[in-house]
Amino acid sequence: MQRSTSTRSLIATAVWVTLFAVAFAWIESAVVHYLHVHFYPEGFGFPLVEWPQGMLAVEFGREISTVVVLAAVAILAGGSWWRRFAWFMLAFGVWDILYYVWLVLFEGWPQSLLTPDLLFLVPVPWAGPVLAPVLVSLGLILCAVLIVWTEEKRGVFKPGAWTIVTVLAGWAVILTSFMLDSLEIIGSGTTGPYRWEVFAVGMAIWAAALIGLAARSQRKP
Repeated sequence: MQRSTSTRSLIATAVWVTLFAVAFAWIESAVVHYLHVHFYPEGFGFPLVEWPQGMLAVEFGREISTVVVLAAVAILAGGSWWRRFAWFMLAFGVWDILYYVWLVLFEGWPQSLLTPDLLFLVPVPWAGPVLAPVLVSLGLILCAVLIVWTEEKRGVFKPGAWTIVTVLAGWAVILTSFMLDSLEIIGSGTTGPYRWEVFAVGMAIWAAALIGLAARSQRKP
């Protein structure tokens, strides 16, 4: 009975975190849609238009606040530190994917998964084709499921130093691929061809860590 109650509570938490991410993605997409209509009446694309300095500062604050809101929901969802981190990854992944889904609904953008996008502004501009952050978000959702599943099965999640370092290394390479054209974006508002090879290396490192972690979680406690 206790196990059944715990499972129902876990499913309920996952559902509510997911519903929050879906709704929050709608709100974020609506804000970006308004910005696109105002600054890019013919459709968003590079080169970027110049924004008023004050509005740029507001946008910086909005992006930071987005991460804070997602983190706050994950913390309120409860559980161990690792489980709360899993809820954050789940919320972030669902939010990021649905963000693009709602934009397609609102304005028919992006036209394809290879459409370039300005991904983030903090601490420098990030850019890349839509497919890249979507793949990262799918990976985050997978990470979240793996953490929660491992905790449920073994009672504790202990990834080990090697796994943590490998995951962080993979994420660092992926983020680097997004920021390689930051200076060009700041200077001219344009971006060069995306470095898929750098992104692929980062994803491969991350995938290796997840495969190792999944294998460890299968072993008997």
